[in-house]
Formats: sequence, C-alpha cells, structure tokens
Amino acid sequence: MREYLQITTEILWATLDGDMQTVEEKAIQGVPSRYREDLVDNDNDQPNSTLGQGRGEQSGGMAMRGDGLRGAGEGRRGDGGPRHERMEQIMPSAYQAMMHSMHEDFMQMAKDARDKADPQHTQRQLARIKDNCVACHASYKFASEE
Repeated sequence: MREYLQITTEILWATLDGDMQTVEEKAIQGVPSRYREDLVDNDNDQPNSTLGQGRGEQSGGMAMRGDGLRGAGEGRRGDGGPRHERMEQIMPSAYQAMMHSMHEDFMQMAKDARDKADPQHTQRQLARIKDNCVACHASYKFASEE
C-alpha cells in the first residue's frame, strides 16, 4: 500500500507543475498490471494513445520517468504470485470492492489527464482516491503472523 501513497504524492506534485504527462504515467502505475491492457502499449511500457479504447499506437515517444510501468504494482513475494491476486483470494468482498474502486479511479485519472489536461480536475480525483484509502485503512488492519 506504500506504493499507492508514493504514486499519489507524485501525482500531486505533477499537478502542481501542470505536468499532465507525468500524471497519466503515474496514474497508470496505480492500476495492477493485469488491468493495464487498455492503458499502455505493453511492448514499450508507454501510455497508449487510445487510453481505455483498446490497444493502439504509443503517443509521443516520451521516455518514462521513474521506474517505468513494467512490473509496477505486482508485489511479488515468494511463489504466491502477484500481491493483488493473493490478497483477492483471502480478503472480504467489501475490501475487494474498495480496491477495485481505487483501480478504476486511477484508470479514469489516466484517461482524464490526457483528455482534459486539467490539474484541478485531477486533484479532485486524487482527493476521492485518498478518501477511499482512508476508509479502507480505517476498516481493515493488517497484522503479521509470527
């Protein structure tokens, strides 16, 4: 979950700079890799020019900042597969609904960053995502088994 905190902070900074390309890139990182087919050209890890409308040609050719997209959000540990898939197997449906809502919000943010290019709109979307995070963390406490 720390990853989402880092992503949302980077998105906030990007909106303050009016850098909507970075907003789009970071929002895509908030979406688990198995849901990214419509968001990126996976051969190049670049935002797709037809975000949310199926796979298409990459836009711009701009190099990715930070870690890039490949593998972001997979959270591999041991042989159990990606973290999101492991968590879905054991978490209650209400938790899963909150996570799904957050992933959908990140997908919409990525689309809107390109289509609307409005930092204030993105900040409102970011506030809704953070509200979801707060609600989830208030409802669920994780403890390690030792």
